[in-house]
Amino acid sequence: MSVMIKDILQLEVFKNHKLLAGKDGLTNLVDKVGIIDHETEDMIIGSYEKGEFVISTFFIIKNNASKLFDYVRNLVQANTSGLAIKDIYFSNIPQNVIDFADENNFPIFIFQEVFYEDIITSIVNAIKDKQCIETVSLKIDNILTGNLNTTAIKKLALKINRNFAEKHAVVFCKAKNTNKALSIWQFLQKFKPFNRYNSIIPYNNGYLIIYTFQQLKEADYETIIINRLSDIGFNCKDYNIGVSSLYYKLDQLYLSINESMFAYTHTLTTDNNISYFYRIGTSKILIPVLDNLWVKKYLNEMITPLLEYDKHNDVNLVKTALIYVENNGDIKLTAQRMFQHTNTIRYRINKIKKVLDENNYVQDFYHELSIAVKLYKLFSLK
Repeated sequence: MSVMIKDILQLEVFKNHKLLAGKDGLTNLVDKVGIIDHETEDMIIGSYEKGEFVISTFFIIKNNASKLFDYVRNLVQANTSGLAIKDIYFSNIPQNVIDFADENNFPIFIFQEVFYEDIITSIVNAIKDKQCIETVSLKIDNILTGNLNTTAIKKLALKINRNFAEKHAVVFCKAKNTNKALSIWQFLQKFKPFNRYNSIIPYNNGYLIIYTFQQLKEADYETIIINRLSDIGFNCKDYNIGVSSLYYKLDQLYLSINESMFAYTHTLTTDNNISYFYRIGTSKILIPVLDNLWVKKYLNEMITPLLEYDKHNDVNLVKTALIYVENNGDIKLTAQRMFQHTNTIRYRINKIKKVLDENNYVQDFYHELSIAVKLYKLFSLK
């Protein structure tokens, strides 16, 4: 099991590490930590391994900085992942070492005031955390795709966290901008005070948070969820958030996890950054069946004629349909949103009806158009 160098840089002990060279090697994998103490440069190959992150003061060459190049060259040849130098004897490194490290994507850091033991412990714990995360993610996969009975689901849930209570809700969050997202290590630190009855799990490039409750009044459910999310750094400004219904049995975790992810998907089609599954209307049945052949066929029959008409006539029927449905069929509001006269919108709506009638037998125009528009927006996310 390994972690990337860019991941361990998020750890507290690395906050003052300065990168001197090898910036393109931050995705190098680390699976262990080694120390150069008395080893001479010719002892490096054979003493250090692929994936090893090496730390040293280089006391052994404190009076001969030119030897550092030989050490770095051999560390690269040994396929180690990177090097951190404590600045007792070296506060900078020769240019030829920098150039060589850059050419070989070999990160070199300088640091101070951190004990070796703290670096080693932090990296080892990070590797263990990642292994635990991947194990739990596989359990989530099994719950969602394993066609398990309720007994098996509850058993798996308690393997994720043996302290889970029966009453629970699940939240799925994903950062709008990955550059602003907190790292999993930061989240794990923030989550520690809350994790006895709850778990946070990196999943599908986002985060699943399983909240369980010993006691909870249903009326307080949404407020408590929002407050707990805020406590660990999730907010609607930086994240899209989907929240499941409140469930009373842990063996219903299959439903609550899916609901949170469906509610998250719904946020991507609206101006709301947080969605509660019980509030997302027909999306509750549309999102789960997006891959169904008949759903795709229906969407194609309804939307393709409008797209083709727009392509040849430059009328924006599809955009009009989208905004018309977003405004619940209100022509006046649609006209305002599109900066058009109401008569223009009426003309376009009538044209949509005509185009659809020519290609399909539409019985309930607004109802069928509404479903088609929602499906179109959902498929546009793929």
